[in-house]
Parts: sequence; structure tokens; C-alpha cells
Amino acid sequence: MHILLLAILAAGASSVGLPITQPADVPPTETLAAASDFAARMTLPAQVNGHGPYRFMIDTGADRSVVSDRLAQELSLAAGSPVTVYGIQGPEPVTTAALETLRIGRREHHAITAPVLPQGSLGASGMIGLDALANESVLFDFKRNEVTIARSATEAMVGNSDVITVVGKSRFGQLILTDARVKGVKVYAIIDTGAESTIGNLALRKLMGRSGPLDDKGARIIGATGASLPAESGSVPTIRLGSLQIADMPIAYCDVATFRKFGIGDKPAILIGMDVLRGFERVAVDFRRRQVRFRVGEGVLAQTS
Repeated sequence: MHILLLAILAAGASSVGLPITQPADVPPTETLAAASDFAARMTLPAQVNGHGPYRFMIDTGADRSVVSDRLAQELSLAAGSPVTVYGIQGPEPVTTAALETLRIGRREHHAITAPVLPQGSLGASGMIGLDALANESVLFDFKRNEVTIARSATEAMVGNSDVITVVGKSRFGQLILTDARVKGVKVYAIIDTGAESTIGNLALRKLMGRSGPLDDKGARIIGATGASLPAESGSVPTIRLGSLQIADMPIAYCDVATFRKFGIGDKPAILIGMDVLRGFERVAVDFRRRQVRFRVGEGVLAQTS
């Protein structure tokens, strides 16, 4: 059975904007060596309550950082109050764990109440979400396998002539690109580094001339909570992101509740996952400026126009 993995979490009672302790020796720009998990997603070493390092997956599509059930048990993390998270099927109640500190490089976050999710679904010991990234610019360098976390004003790709900038807007703390089109029709796009595959909603499927029940052929989307949904494999001949054009983009159509959470369930929308993002040399997500910057480099998927 063909499995597509989607690790996106939009949680109720969002904690975006948690306090960040940045000692004087913390540089404005910090580059960390990354690793790749089984789904080709980037992970960084993180410390929890001074223990670790543990591999945490970076998810720009998640509004909260989470820990796996295995790590919560290993560290005997104190249980917090249950919360409702918004998974691929809709709202789901989950338990939480109290983290005194979450340290990524030299950046340290305090007093985090993190949802606890199955490690088998996460594929990592935890997930770094927007609560840890909201005031930063995150640069994914796929060629060097590095991640640079920076204050937006110092982000290295700003002003480079070979970089394409696409603007967006913020909704529930999430960055949604609005300068995207398929067949001349406006499409809402979310950069989701927690997704192995690129996901399109049913409104986009209809725009592409497909109707009727999903032809899933056993394919499933698996969410971070372990829930799953049927999916239909396909491709988009051309999608434009600003002046960037991506041809023959692979896609899985699925009725993921995440789109409804962001109020775009009835509009053509897409979650751009790592299968497409790795076609670029670099991708920078700048939450403060509400921009995503792409450096095509030697990528074979994209071209400028």
C-alpha cells in the first residue's frame, strides 16, 4: 500500500509567540547542521530540559512544537492540561507535557506546554513549530544540508538577484502565499516542511478537471496524530508562485481538514511539501516579513519568467 506522510498540526489554544531567551552571545544568524528523516524532511538537534540532543523535525506548517510519546516517557515529563489539536480529520483531543526548556542551537524557549503525539506518526522525537520560529527567518539549504535561523533583517538571501520572493499573509500564525496561480486562477499555498508530499484540496482537484470519488488505489495521507485519509495521486502541469514557474508538480489530492481550519477549504489550495521543496537549492521562510524566498540553483523543477 502506498503511504504518503503529512505531519501538519494546527492546534487550538495556540502558543505562538512564546518568550525566547537570547543571551548576549547568541548571533543574529545561526547555521545548524541538519539531518534527513525517512521522509526526506529536515531535522535539527534539540535539547529538552537540558537532555539530548534529540532529533526534532522542522514543520513550518505547524503552529505548535510537540514532543513524541516516547520522549515524554523517557524524560518523565510532567503532564499538562489536555488540549484540542486540529489534525487532518479535524479537531482531536490530546494530552500535553510541560517542558521547562526547549533549546535549538543557542536559542532557548521556556515554559512550553507541548502536545504529545505518537512517535510512529511523527517519525522523530519531536517537532519544531511556529511557536519557536514565529519571529525568525528559517533558511533551508538543501545543497549543504543546513538550516539557518536568523532575525529577518539579517537573513542571507535578502536582496540576492537570483532569488525569487513570493509574498503572503498571516492567518492563525501561519504564512499563506497569495501570489500563486494555476490555470490563471488564484491558489492559496502553504510551505509545509513537515509534509513528505505535496497535498492539494478538492477545490484544486476540481479546477484540474477531476470530479467524483477519489481514485485512491490504496494511497493514504497519515497525519501527525496517526489519523489517515484516502488520497489520489496526480500532477499539476504548471503552477506559478510569483515569477516562479513549477512544471509537472507531483500532488496528492485529499480532503484534509487543515484547509478548512485556515478558511480556504472551498478555494483552490495546496500544501507544498518536501518532494517539491527539495527541487530548489534553498528556500527561506520569513515569518516576520510574510515572505518566502526561493533560490532555484540547479533545481530541475522550477524556472523563472
